[in-house]
Amino acid sequence: MPKCLANKHSGGLCQNNAITGRQRCKFHGGMSLRGNQHPNYQGKGCSKEDGLRLKEGNARIKLLEMIALENGLLNPKN
Repeated sequence: MPKCLANKHSGGLCQNNAITGRQRCKFHGGMSLRGNQHPNYQGKGCSKEDGLRLKEGNARIKLLEMIALENGLLNPKN
């Protein structure tokens, strides 16, 4: 199993085993989320959380529009 490639404060390399498929051990970021799994992922200008918030907000607006139409507070868009 490969060893962690992180540098220690003493100057040497960490001697812990690296996480499978990664170059770092669990103490030096080997288990960190990557890519679109990370909450701060900036793939299309926003994080995954921002996208979910946007979808929820749009759903709430549509619900309020439907309620307003049913109660005659808004005119139909025909």
